[in-house]
Amino acid sequence: MKRYVKHFLWLFILLGILLIAMIGVRLTHAPKEQVTYTRTNTECLTEERVFDEADRLTDAEEMSLREMIARKEQQIGCDIIFMTCNGHEGYIRDFADDFYDNNKFGYDAPWGDGALFVADFETGDAWFCTTGRVETRYSTSMIDSMVELVCDDLRGDTCRAAMNYVDRLVRDMEHKSGDGILEILKPLHVVIFSLIVTVLFLLIQLAVNIGKKTTTANTYVVGGHPNLRHKADTFLSKHTTSRKIESSSSGGGGHHISGGGHSHGGGGGHF
Repeated sequence: MKRYVKHFLWLFILLGILLIAMIGVRLTHAPKEQVTYTRTNTECLTEERVFDEADRLTDAEEMSLREMIARKEQQIGCDIIFMTCNGHEGYIRDFADDFYDNNKFGYDAPWGDGALFVADFETGDAWFCTTGRVETRYSTSMIDSMVELVCDDLRGDTCRAAMNYVDRLVRDMEHKSGDGILEILKPLHVVIFSLIVTVLFLLIQLAVNIGKKTTTANTYVVGGHPNLRHKADTFLSKHTTSRKIESSSSGGGGHHISGGGHSHGGGGGHF
């Protein structure tokens, strides 16, 4: 009986791992309680969130975008601003920072939690400005992904580009950085992957057991160990390798201080 338990113990362990994975997926994808934030910034100079100075949106599109932003701001507790223009003074990053600072945007406080996307249709420059919790959340790669997503549609369908910006921002702010791969994959994918790993491991174990030797070179040696008459260590050669580890000194998320003395992050692109 003990022999059978020994041979199939690993199978029970794998089944246990599969069960734990399924439970983890179920808990990970359980419905989350919806949190609604209350705006506490009383010093912001405007309630507007859509600044279409380049006239790329219809009146209906502007209204729809404003309504969408109003809902999403309460959902993530951040100001969400979208702006188009035809020309700007200086570097577009400074232009975006100054616009955010001068209007005292920020959901929690002036120059606080929020994001601004500026698209200049005269120069083709775009900038994604992050502040507060948004700056903390966004890494350089996330910023690049956002800029690429929005720039792809700016000239063809500006309204869709703006809505993609809002949707991605909300998704990124709600998705915790430590959630892991189970938060991304669908439950069915995780279960299928676990089953495949289990079957492969089962086949490997069966193959090992079938071809396992029952005797070794020392099976018939008295005491199970050969009697060595002579022992010696011979130095053959010495070989060492070295590898240079590359490191980056750049700060993530495009962190910088604006001309007004406030902290921002972000990144830009061209469309």
